[in-house]
Amino acid sequence: MTAETPSRAPRLNARSSLRLVIAFGIVSLFADMTYEGMRSIAGPYLALLAASGLAVGLIGGVGELVSYALRLVTGHWADRSGWYWPITLAGYAVQMIAVPLLALAHSWPAAAALIILERVGKATRNPARNAMLAPAGDHTRSCWHSHWSHQRHAVGDSLKPTRNGRWQAPRLRRQRHVPLRITTRSIRA
Repeated sequence: MTAETPSRAPRLNARSSLRLVIAFGIVSLFADMTYEGMRSIAGPYLALLAASGLAVGLIGGVGELVSYALRLVTGHWADRSGWYWPITLAGYAVQMIAVPLLALAHSWPAAAALIILERVGKATRNPARNAMLAPAGDHTRSCWHSHWSHQRHAVGDSLKPTRNGRWQAPRLRRQRHVPLRITTRSIRA
């Protein structure tokens, strides 16, 4: 940040820092469950839509490339503009809109675009969110802040297979049996 650009990051005391960390933790928990759940079933879903294995791999790779490259741009934009909240909320909105729209995709290119759009949403929200959470670590114990974040990720990652197995697998089973057979065979091997 340059001297002529004032910081628009929130000024926090200990109590508001704790609230911010917990609030972002809860919001991120549900966002992680949503997008990690989508990512865990993206391959079989693309196969259901007749995408080749090469296409599935390229979609995943391009999505990650776009996500990490775009973080450089959105992080710089957030620091220069100071619009941390609007950028973070826009990223969450893009991500949370793209994932449910996958259910409406009738072709694998449409699903691929939505998967990459979800990665764009994550790349948009993460740098601005992290910039807002960084000052909160000064008021809360930094190790506690990190521990809370890791625990939230662990809970979200452990709940997503349960959620996918109960809510998404029956829907795929009704449409076609191919993705579930592939998954069952890979587990048995």
